[in-house]
Amino acid sequence: MFIPSKQKSLAYRMFLFHEVIKQGSFTKAAEMLDMTKSGLSQHISALEKELDSQLLKRTTRKLVLTEKGHYLAEKSQQLYQLINTTFTELYGKDTETVGTLAITLPHAFQDIVFSAIKLLKNTYPNLKVIFSIDDNCIELLTYNIDIAIRVGMLNDSGLKAKRIGHIHSIFVAAPEFLDNKQPIEKIDDLIQYDFIASHWQQRKPHYDIEFDKKVWALHPAFKSSNLPGTCKLALNSMGYALLPSIFVKPYLEKGTLVHLLPKIKCEISPVYLLHPYTHQTPTVVKKAMDAIVSNVVF
Repeated sequence: MFIPSKQKSLAYRMFLFHEVIKQGSFTKAAEMLDMTKSGLSQHISALEKELDSQLLKRTTRKLVLTEKGHYLAEKSQQLYQLINTTFTELYGKDTETVGTLAITLPHAFQDIVFSAIKLLKNTYPNLKVIFSIDDNCIELLTYNIDIAIRVGMLNDSGLKAKRIGHIHSIFVAAPEFLDNKQPIEKIDDLIQYDFIASHWQQRKPHYDIEFDKKVWALHPAFKSSNLPGTCKLALNSMGYALLPSIFVKPYLEKGTLVHLLPKIKCEISPVYLLHPYTHQTPTVVKKAMDAIVSNVVF
């Protein structure tokens, strides 16, 4: 039971705990909080004593959350968000225009998101934005992310999700790669050549694609750990690639890549906008999401 007279420091210590998890170390958190490392450590120890639970396993290399530590980390994040949202709503638009917005997105959505945020900055000139561009999924609560774009089916993470459309991939290659080759009119004509696989296409020794109720196995000759690397290999005539259509559109328009087998669309997947706010979503986050949705053209 929560007893204000005995546990009045709980909320404050939850804020400190949130900062420790956010920064990943007591040293960095103490610097951000402008307090000593020993003082911060004493507060966290007092919090563990107050809750009669170990929250962190301290090692020489990193902090590891216990099961109850994970639970409190989530609740501390919610408390942090609730206080921030309360101040935003109380102080109105002027307060909403300041601060930092953190967004994580795959490489394929850079142009869409950058254009949307550029428009948002016209309305909120004091807004600062941190972009984390990564084709792998980043944990929103761990890294204090406000908005994420995810492709494919979602895990039941408890995050708030909004589907904004679908994405598909197409076969592409550099014009020089096609020199002195027979016309490519079907998949069987294509798979005899070198396939360049991006990171999500490397989970097995071969990558299976399905079209018109048939399955073909693509065997990578080259592999890249991210989408730009895969595209760069294709631009250098190293082989053909299967890439998101929205990512390769500028290259197709410039003629540096050629669309192979135009009737074939693969890797059709839903696209979602996610945020971690379980209560009141900050206005600036809503407006950023609205701006992204308005700018989406698949």
